[in-house]
Amino acid sequence: MKCNAFLGIWAALVCLTALALSCNRPGETSLEHVSGMVTSLGEQRIGFPEPDVVKEDFTCVLDTTPKYLQGTSGAGSPKPLVSYIGKVNAKDLGDKLEAITVNTGEKRGLVIHYGLEDSGTDELKVRFGLELAKMVPAGDHWMGKYWRTEPVTGGFLEETLNAVDKEEWYEQYGEDYASWIRIRRTNKSPNFSTFVKGQDVEHYTFFYEGAIKEFLAQNSGMDTIQIHAMAEPMLREQLPNATYEETGWRQILCLVGQNSAGQPMLDNEVTNGSPFLNKGLDLGSPCPPLCKGAVHLKQGMAVHPDCP
Repeated sequence: MKCNAFLGIWAALVCLTALALSCNRPGETSLEHVSGMVTSLGEQRIGFPEPDVVKEDFTCVLDTTPKYLQGTSGAGSPKPLVSYIGKVNAKDLGDKLEAITVNTGEKRGLVIHYGLEDSGTDELKVRFGLELAKMVPAGDHWMGKYWRTEPVTGGFLEETLNAVDKEEWYEQYGEDYASWIRIRRTNKSPNFSTFVKGQDVEHYTFFYEGAIKEFLAQNSGMDTIQIHAMAEPMLREQLPNATYEETGWRQILCLVGQNSAGQPMLDNEVTNGSPFLNKGLDLGSPCPPLCKGAVHLKQGMAVHPDCP
């Protein structure tokens, strides 16, 4: 997630692709986290340029998110959620993902669905539905390979990792997310707008192989996985007056390990050979089921000038 800037024709093509393809139905293919060339606007950051997330980058985006993702279940103005975080048992989730049966050339995946719950008096917190899935190659794309998401039967889980009915979960939390979430679309306006079905992101998909599996293996002291709802723009454009404009803000996710003492496992150290050691995990796909096909890239958005 480190917010890569898209410039000129490249920017237009990439962003239009992501927006136009951003809403399929479950079981269809999906286009992955789109990113490209990096434009430096200073040493400060927002978002994560690599799938392994250091503490300073995570803190920056964490602080920025409530400025762009808020909610309201009533008629009042939107306000920050009381919670942007969910938690699941790390070992149990890894065991469930490992147990998915796949054929040669396929991968295992985890689709994390977005929900909201009113915890009382318009006090909203995020809820997550976790769906086990097979990721099946579905052809080539100019940015990589398409992957089709095939949900595992009986593999829709609540945060306790107990299986639940997907439709019932959506009726309880997913529909409220679409009704109550408010998104600030650009840094040039303070206004928030409602969720747009077929355009805004409803869930986020991670590979198991090459992502979650390594994240778990390299953090042996991990007891719990924190799921953080975070915000990033799709486009950052530098303006002639040395300012910048960010548009296409959306919700993505970052996974962070938590040890048995309840402390997040995050630092800024370089760990050659173990990139996820005490790091978060990002760069999943914001599209499924919104897009035609999933293309999992290796780099996210670039630096942001407003973080220390």
